[in-house]
Amino acid sequence: MQHPWTAGQVAGELESAAGLGFGAEDRGQLRAFAFFRCYPPECELLRIVVHPDARRQGLAERLLSLALTECAALGALVCFLEVRASNGAALALYERQGFRIDGRRRRYYDSPEEDALLLHKHLEHRRKQ
Repeated sequence: MQHPWTAGQVAGELESAAGLGFGAEDRGQLRAFAFFRCYPPECELLRIVVHPDARRQGLAERLLSLALTECAALGALVCFLEVRASNGAALALYERQGFRIDGRRRRYYDSPEEDALLLHKHLEHRRKQ
């Protein structure tokens, strides 16, 4: 992860009324997490991270699927995200999950400077009872 969040940023997201956090543990150790903001009818994936030792095990796919289901249950109809144009692994994950590229932000990232691709996915709406 190039720009890790501080403990304060994580706490702020978890305390936010619109913030949603999801995690995957193995033997009491956090192996992956995802943060979303949900403002129905939209949600945004802010960050999804998998520990290097836990990659290529399907954690990100399962975590993303679970999180999108929860966002849809809260009333989100579409999910948006940004990703580095060079992040092939993330792009493949998002495309498998049904996200589509619909834009580009030039020189959005720094260290190194790079474009961001904008993606979205329409969610299957199943509101919580």
